[in-house]
Amino acid sequence: MLGRTLHPVGRAVSSAGRLRCACEGAERVTTLDLRLAGREQSGTVKLAGQTFEATAVWTAKSTLASAEPVGFRVDGTVGPVDAVEVLRPGRIWFSKKLGSADRRDFACLLARVLL
Repeated sequence: MLGRTLHPVGRAVSSAGRLRCACEGAERVTTLDLRLAGREQSGTVKLAGQTFEATAVWTAKSTLASAEPVGFRVDGTVGPVDAVEVLRPGRIWFSKKLGSADRRDFACLLARVLL
């Protein structure tokens, strides 16, 4: 245990193709807002006063084009901070530069993308 528990506080997919969710810990709330329609699927993650850009990843190690994104990449001002692969079984990657609290918060949000 890393000292704090996160609680998912909501997950909603609207008819307009948006996924919005939040995770709440003792010190802060982290949010995700993704547009899931079309080829320009993207959104934002808000964490500890910072805003990160999330963009869909459409390619994998395959020659077949995917009709849906294979995952999402989250970038900050210094480059990539994490990513989620939505293909079975689903995986999450973190930048080695992220601290444990930020990893926990990102993991909570990105796990919601997998659900």
